[in-house]
Amino acid sequence: MGPRVAHRQGALFLNQGYPLTLNEEFEFTLSAKSEAVVLPAAAESKTAPLRWRMEWVKVGDAKLAAHLRLELARASYPRRTTAFQEQLRALLAAMAGGATFSTLP
Repeated sequence: MGPRVAHRQGALFLNQGYPLTLNEEFEFTLSAKSEAVVLPAAAESKTAPLRWRMEWVKVGDAKLAAHLRLELARASYPRRTTAFQEQLRALLAAMAGGATFSTLP
């Protein structure tokens, strides 16, 4: 007799129906030879189901910081899957557009 699989009876909740908030900050120390730092503009999504903001800032002369705030509202997502997927793609694109810099020879 093969393994039994329990089939889900209800909708799939990405966060088990509870709100989820992430606040992350990463700091990067630049090389002494770094110059011409270019930071991307802040990007955000202000509407549910996935609210987020991604921002890069210069901290002093030798450091950069990346800030990410993400809020997944409490809800069932099958009705809003398209909106969630679009917001997630935009978030991933914002995260991929990181800071750039060059170094002196």
